[in-house]
Amino acid sequence: MMNFEFLKGKKGFRMLAHFTSDAETFAVSHPDMSAISARKSLEWIVKTFYVKKYGKCREATLFDLIQDNRFSGYIDATTISCIHLVRQIGNNAAHGERIKKTEDIKALEALYYTIREIMRFFG
Repeated sequence: MMNFEFLKGKKGFRMLAHFTSDAETFAVSHPDMSAISARKSLEWIVKTFYVKKYGKCREATLFDLIQDNRFSGYIDATTISCIHLVRQIGNNAAHGERIKKTEDIKALEALYYTIREIMRFFG
């Protein structure tokens, strides 16, 4: 069983389940692809937070959305640290930097923690 399996049964979370499945599937064989999928997952969950909480998500970079007090005001410091770890490793992978398996595994762990924390806001 995969760590993000719980998302597959959640209505409205099909894309997130797809992104997280790719992140887990490629973790060992292609850490760069895994890290990019983890970042896509992160962006999806952050934007979905805005939509669920405020009815829409403004056009902005992921960094700006994370830093915005309308998001960061609801998220604890540990989760924010996890979010930035996933974002940074995913960005590095997207820009062609070599991602070590150990880095990618840390990003997946941080993503799992982040998704579990943010999902609490969705009920």
